[in-house]
Amino acid sequence: MKDMKKYGNSQTKKNLETALSDEALSHVKYMLWGNEAERMGYPQIANCYRIAANNELAHAKMWMGELGMMGSLNENLQNSIADENSGEHNYRLYARDAENEGYDGLGEKFLNTAQIEKNHADTFSQTHRRLVDDDMFTSNNCSTVWMCYNCGYSAEGESPPQRCPLCGRPESWFIERS
Repeated sequence: MKDMKKYGNSQTKKNLETALSDEALSHVKYMLWGNEAERMGYPQIANCYRIAANNELAHAKMWMGELGMMGSLNENLQNSIADENSGEHNYRLYARDAENEGYDGLGEKFLNTAQIEKNHADTFSQTHRRLVDDDMFTSNNCSTVWMCYNCGYSAEGESPPQRCPLCGRPESWFIERS
């Protein structure tokens, strides 16, 4: 990763972190509000939200880069594992607080979300291991179904095709389909 100490403990660093948080939140809100507008029969409004959401995502990427948070694939996977483990821990604390404060049902939602965060961490860990072991595109199961993430083409075998016969994407665009 880039030098994460570039801005030290300055107000500028705090401003960059706030800007990143604000842009990320706006991206999520606009995507959800756009989905709701489309569900209600207003595709034009949905499109306005999606354009703005994509702009907000570009801003977030810019601030992440400025903060040195855009690392190598290996570093990003390691950071994702740490983030998901932290999320799981925090959701368990949130569940305890909700239960202690009498918010029936909310604690269970937090606990369910904690489990999903653990699943994310496990998936990132397995993916990281496969990356490090150079084992991303192999399977011990000759009947593994590989799906092109771009066009949906599926192929069965120990490894995906080197190129998708439908859209031409390389094997890195294939994922194991469960």
